[in-house]
Amino acid sequence: ELWAYQAGKVVQDTLITSGRPALPTDVGAMKVLWKQSPWKMHSPWPRSSPYWYPDTLVQKVVWFTVTGEGLHDASWEPTSLYGPGGQFTSSASHGCVHVQASAENFLYGWAQVGTPVIVYPGDGSAVADQMRRVSVDANGVPFTGPKGA
Repeated sequence: ELWAYQAGKVVQDTLITSGRPALPTDVGAMKVLWKQSPWKMHSPWPRSSPYWYPDTLVQKVVWFTVTGEGLHDASWEPTSLYGPGGQFTSSASHGCVHVQASAENFLYGWAQVGTPVIVYPGDGSAVADQMRRVSVDANGVPFTGPKGA
């Protein structure tokens, strides 16, 4: 789930789909690095990879890592797959956060470069356990290998 706050009040609350287990969304405190509209997603994996995907156009992206993770619309994902468990479906992302188009339209207009983005597992585990899973620095640079949009 995504919550956007302004002056301590929720201004957007929407279900999302995060990265699949093999390509999870990075965890940690980051910030909006840049925005792009529209954006053609291009697979960083070779066609022979199980993670390869064809070039795909999305309408809006709010980027929060330097390696291609961001909040973006996903017209191919059925609304019913957003929310808990969405990361285990065939529509799950390769590290990005899929947001339904209406929420993405709001976020794209609302979030400015530098707006904090905090991603945490939200799986009910102890805070200390979640903090051990931080995988990116505050500048959106993952500690390990490349991801991909």
